[in-house]
Amino acid sequence: MDMGNMGTMMRTMLGFGYLHLVIIRPAVDIFDPKVIRASMGAIFHLNIQYYDNFESYYQEYKYHEFYPFMLKGAKNIHQISTNNVHSLVFGNESSGLDDTYLNYGQSVFIPHSETIDSLNLSMALGLTLFHFSKEQFQRKEVLRDNV
Repeated sequence: MDMGNMGTMMRTMLGFGYLHLVIIRPAVDIFDPKVIRASMGAIFHLNIQYYDNFESYYQEYKYHEFYPFMLKGAKNIHQISTNNVHSLVFGNESSGLDDTYLNYGQSVFIPHSETIDSLNLSMALGLTLFHFSKEQFQRKEVLRDNV
């Protein structure tokens, strides 16, 4: 993964209120100066955990709803909505997630034109976080308007 992508993803997560980042090894070094610089300080506000494999993470957090994002995803992101504790699962930018992730939770795809193969990983994450957090931000807007 590109170092700047990881930093951008951290900043985007923080912007949408996602404070927990899980990274499955082998992976980028989050303390690389390029990651820290691209995160614009967001790295210092996130709870970041490394796991040696996805199965270990899955077993520890099996009470989460899991949403692996993949080109072969079964449901369009527009069909997904949740207020429950969840994990959004992305693969690396070059290869994505392999087919075994179809067995974890509800696989999801982000629709896009056929003129591209896939979206940039940090862009896909941003779109996903916007989608999954919109109800939370709409509630805040209603509360603000009623004050």
